[in-house]
Amino acid sequence: MQSPNGFESLFSQKTYYLAKQKQHKDGVDKMRTIEWKDGTVVIIDQTKLPNEEVWVNMKNSDDVASAITEMKLRGAPLIGVAAAYGLALTSFHSKAENRETLMKELEASAAVLRKTRPTAVNLFWAIDRVMKKAQENFGTKEALAKAVVAEAQKMADEDVEVNRRMGKHGATLIEDGDTVVYRGRRMRFLGVDTPEVKNPELGFWIDQPYGLEAKEYTRRQIKQ
Repeated sequence: MQSPNGFESLFSQKTYYLAKQKQHKDGVDKMRTIEWKDGTVVIIDQTKLPNEEVWVNMKNSDDVASAITEMKLRGAPLIGVAAAYGLALTSFHSKAENRETLMKELEASAAVLRKTRPTAVNLFWAIDRVMKKAQENFGTKEALAKAVVAEAQKMADEDVEVNRRMGKHGATLIEDGDTVVYRGRRMRFLGVDTPEVKNPELGFWIDQPYGLEAKEYTRRQIKQ
């Protein structure tokens, strides 16, 4: 497969992605960039991409806060869900003896998470949503913890569904062999789930110019 005409100097192994995924029973290899696994939140470290695939296990909300601050997590949807999972970790591992104490722990975790990325709208939206759910739960400490974890998981599932719907609509505008050009580095990892590819052999180009070449390319586009 050859690069699109006029773009040869901008492409390298790091900027060309072939959407070829292992085929399972459903025809695609699904992978979530963030997952809840029995009291641990697992993420792919985006600072290591594209040269390495490194997965990080987060045990508490401070781990999540650090991951956001250190840019291991990028992308508004992913940051929002991560914050929700951070609160879920606080609930799941809490040693609080009653609901009131757990609420204080959640408020403390929320305060830390809010400081990680002041400009991230999804971050605050997710924290507010989970905290509202917690405040509306007047059951036992155990019931509150379960409600928080369930809400975080629900938000992750909703993100997957919303992005799949967008992809389904967008797919009607793209034909096999088309060139897809966008600006951004790790678009595939900015949400909870990676994109599905109905045809694992379908190839597409992603233009991600770097450095001086990127600046020159941008100037040419502006002049045109």
